[in-house]
Amino acid sequence: MEFTEIGVIVKPHGLKGAVVVKAEAAYVSQFKGFEQVYLSQFNSKVPYAVVDLAVLGTSMFKITLRGVETVQQADALRGVELFQENKLLTFSDEVDLVGMEVFSKDGARIGEVVDTIENKAQLLLVIAASDDEEHYVPLVEEFLVSLDVKAKSITLDLPEGLLEL
Repeated sequence: MEFTEIGVIVKPHGLKGAVVVKAEAAYVSQFKGFEQVYLSQFNSKVPYAVVDLAVLGTSMFKITLRGVETVQQADALRGVELFQENKLLTFSDEVDLVGMEVFSKDGARIGEVVDTIENKAQLLLVIAASDDEEHYVPLVEEFLVSLDVKAKSITLDLPEGLLEL
């Protein structure tokens, strides 16, 4: 099986073994559908059943894994990477963002991605707006609300004034 890293365990959550996971931005929208994840342990990918999952914020999840029942067990997993089987993922780094519609978190259409620019800091989306302007928006997890490959849409929560630059 081939795997892709989808997140990392940040810390324990509560006293019953739940953990806080920071998800990779590309896979945030798929996290709720995972019945099992793999942890990088013992030089291998160890499967864990997902018992419960709750959204804590943008790219942050609380996950209860079968077999992790105490805060001590959860704390021992701090910093451990989560993986998922490639065949279960619908988005990879190779997905072409060009042509996707971009919306604000309140549902207003911002425009369409016409190009992407990679630099050392982040990926920039070049968005053609309906007013014949181009906007350069960094695709960073702080701004990303959702990315739906099937619907070809990206929803962003942008700071006020960013589109006026």
